[in-house]
Amino acid sequence: MIAKSRPTSTRPASSADGRDGQAEVFGLEDDQKRGSRLRATPRHVRAGYRFGLALARCPAMATVSALMSTSARGGLARNPIVVAIASWLLPGAGYWLVGQRDRALTVGITVLALFVLGLLIGGVRLIDVPGYGDHGKPLMVVTQGSNEQVTENPPPDARAGWVMAVHPLDEIRNKPWAIAQVMLGPVALAAGAGSVIASHPSGSRLAIGARSHSRTNELGTLYTAVAGMLNLLAIIDSAHRASRGEGR
Repeated sequence: MIAKSRPTSTRPASSADGRDGQAEVFGLEDDQKRGSRLRATPRHVRAGYRFGLALARCPAMATVSALMSTSARGGLARNPIVVAIASWLLPGAGYWLVGQRDRALTVGITVLALFVLGLLIGGVRLIDVPGYGDHGKPLMVVTQGSNEQVTENPPPDARAGWVMAVHPLDEIRNKPWAIAQVMLGPVALAAGAGSVIASHPSGSRLAIGARSHSRTNELGTLYTAVAGMLNLLAIIDSAHRASRGEGR
């Protein structure tokens, strides 16, 4: 029995093979054009171009370059402790360091405006500084036998000590809103210094600044305390974002 030979297929190459062939042709043409342009450029430009290509094709150099750029971009601005301190020194500064400028401006302006509004409502003397009395003098603990008395004017011969050195926790518990207010940083410290100065009697035996009372004082204290707590949240959030590498 004689086996019949099958006719060979004469169908054209697949479309994928055709595309590959076209890509090879176009790639060759692109290389030729690129080579002609490169030969037309000055020698020092060609040397820089070849060096850049060699640097891009070297994995080790690319890794070092990436690490250097990351460290240079981060630095102290990526340290959560530095970001937290900056946020306490100036509301919104922590967000600014991590690269979130819009958030920094929004938080900073809002917190400062709320604090200033509280001072405008209740006056600067609504800031009760722990360790100082109503007349701007340090509160002293006078010990007489087994009895202790807190006063601004201790007797000259009495054994007395500053209340913040003798009973600091008791004094802070008497003025708990001061903890929230001090979270605003140097702005709150400056307001506290102004409150102490305004409490000193003037020549007419009256304090320089009038002290607000009742609802006015309570409302102003509330505004300043809320501003401090909002800044505390901003401190925590900005430090957390810095630890996660958010921002730029």
